[in-house]
Amino acid sequence: QTKTNEFTEKDQQIKEYQSKLDELNKENTQLREQIERNQQENNIKINQIEKEFHEKQQTQNEFTQRTENL
Repeated sequence: QTKTNEFTEKDQQIKEYQSKLDELNKENTQLREQIERNQQENNIKINQIEKEFHEKQQTQNEFTQRTENL
């Protein structure tokens, strides 16, 4: 009887650990997906900033050219 109780307790413990592990895996997956989305958003922002920078640089170069020609 005692052994049966021990097994039942261990079985219950294993189920609890498995449940906790499943929960952590799910959370981990969600966090990885969020990181992926954040990286994509960051790349879009970086590309936009680089584009704006190059446009401003071009404008500055054109301005410099015009002032040199004066």
